[in-house]
Formats: sequence, structure tokens, C-alpha cells
Amino acid sequence: MGDGIKHLLSKVISIVTASNGTVMVDEIDTGLHHTVMTDMWRVLIKTAKRLNVQVFATTHSLDCVRSLAWLHEQEPDICQDARLHRVDIDYDKTTVYSAEEIAIAAKHHMEIRG
Repeated sequence: MGDGIKHLLSKVISIVTASNGTVMVDEIDTGLHHTVMTDMWRVLIKTAKRLNVQVFATTHSLDCVRSLAWLHEQEPDICQDARLHRVDIDYDKTTVYSAEEIAIAAKHHMEIRG
């Protein structure tokens, strides 16, 4: 197995072992090719929902954000609870985007990352 699959498997295992809890993942897209990120989101979100796990993930990757947007376009029910929090050093609070807003931003090539 390549490193990307190992990283994805480790994230899934983390979710499975955190049933009814939370999982925090720094740079969720590390080691993954952009072509598999939509599938990554699908697997992680479905697994988290099934096991009642809240996932907090960071990324700087536009491909990763767009992949979540594409998943929302394909299967909106899966992403209904997904949120992106943009962290800006100049603000006291994060700016929160719903899955629908993430999809709109991706469609119009708007930058929503911090």
C-alpha cells in the first residue's frame, strides 16, 4: 500500500475507535492525490455519521476544499452537516461556511481558505 492509503486507513481507524466522540486531524489531505479526495471525504463522513463522531480537520489545500464541494454537489445529504471555518488572524471569530456555501464558492472560484 502507498502512503496515501495508509494515511486514509489510519483516519478511518481513528474514527472507528472514537465512537460517540471526536477526532482531530491536522492536514487531512497529507499524502493523498487530489483525485481521491472526494472519495476520502465520502468515506470519512459516512463513517463518522454512522459512529456519531465529530471530525475536526485542517487543510490548506484548495483541492481538498473543492473535493468537499464536489461531494456536496454529488451527494448533498452526506455533507449536510459539514462546515468550513476560516481562521483569520485579524478577527476574533472564525467565518463559517456551510457545505452549500463551500460548493458555491468552488463553482465561482472564490477563495474561502484562511
